[in-house]
Formats: sequence, C-alpha cells, structure tokens
Amino acid sequence: MIGGSREENAPVADRSEIRIRPYEARDRGAVRAIAIATAYGGEGDGLLDPELFADLMTRYATDFAPEGAWVAEWAAPPGTVVGYLAGGFAERPVRRAMWRIAPAAVAAAIGRGLLCRRPLWRLLAALPRLLAAGGRRGEADLAAYPAHLHVNLLPEARRRAVGRRLVESFLAEAARRGLPGVRATVLADNAGGRRFFERLGFRPLARLPALRPPAIRGMLDTKIVYGKKL
Repeated sequence: MIGGSREENAPVADRSEIRIRPYEARDRGAVRAIAIATAYGGEGDGLLDPELFADLMTRYATDFAPEGAWVAEWAAPPGTVVGYLAGGFAERPVRRAMWRIAPAAVAAAIGRGLLCRRPLWRLLAALPRLLAAGGRRGEADLAAYPAHLHVNLLPEARRRAVGRRLVESFLAEAARRGLPGVRATVLADNAGGRRFFERLGFRPLARLPALRPPAIRGMLDTKIVYGKKL
C-alpha cells in the first residue's frame, strides 16, 4: 500500500536541524518503527499485526530496492531518524518482490496468533463489500505514473518542510531515470495529506475503495490516487 503524509507544509526556519539522506541498511529498524507509529494517522494501535504492516509497507524499499528510499534525521547529533520516504520506480519489480514478501510476512503473522484475532475476521467479512464497490472507480491511466511513493514523519519532524524535501529527492531521482510520472495514495479523509501532495503539484487521478483496520472503523473507506507528471 502506498500511503501519504499528514504533514502540512510550513516555512522552515533552519533546514540544518533535520537533514535528508539516502536510506542505509542501519535505518531499517527506525523505518519500520515509524511506519507502525504513524499508521493511519497515528492510530497504529488498531493494526491487526504491526510487524505484518511494516513488512508490507516498507520491506520492498528496505530489503529489495533501497535506491528508492530516503530518511530524515536530526543533524546534531546525527543518527536519530524521524521520517522516511519509501518508493519504487517501476510496477513490475514491486509485484515480483511482493510475491516473495507477502506470503512469508503473513505466515509469520499467523505464527504470532493472527488467526485468533477477532478483528481479522471482521476484515475478511468486509472483503465482499470491497469487491462489490469496484476496484477501478473513476480510475485514470496509471501507466503514465509508474513511480510511486509514500512518506511518514514522526510528529517532531512535521511543519518543517521535511516531507517536501523527501518528496523532492524522490522526484529528482525519478526524473533522472527518465520516468514520466509519480503517484501516491492518500485516504480521502486525510485532509492534511491531500493538501500536502496538492501543494507539490500532484493531482487526483482515481478514487478507489479501501478498508481500514477493523479495530479502528470496520467500514469501507475511499482512497485517492494522486499523480504528478515529470
């Protein structure tokens, strides 16, 4: 799932406080922790299995294609990661990797007792509604936007233009690779995330049905796919 940031941009007084750099293997634990802590706007306590969520959200970037990831860390002292961007530059490699990631991640979650959690069965019961809603409601041609990303920031990194700088790093690399466009997905009720991408020049391409963790809402939601041409 490609997610969005809830950061609202504001002028930054001193950009030296937080620096942006390419992802390194030593950042893996911090990236996973941030993904869990910021899930669904900080409502991560409703996740069915936090480690499963982190696997599905971040493992492609951290373990298979780190060239599509950047982190934000305090400049002094360095090493404390407070945000990240994870993305991919093509759809097919992501799909191939997910066929390796998802089965193992689900099996591990089952070993941690996933099948014994009542919210899982509420989620499965809601799947027919998701399918009936139609997976391509208002969908545009996403082939023109092969690169995709999501951004997550801890609260202390927000309102410092950190999210913008992370996205700009990804956009620059995507343009260097000659890609025609980039996309990101945001839940429709995430007003801050929608404003964030719109201010960066992203425009709505499609509205698709989505499910939140049943422990939070247990209802059908809508996600918006945003795109930006390069």
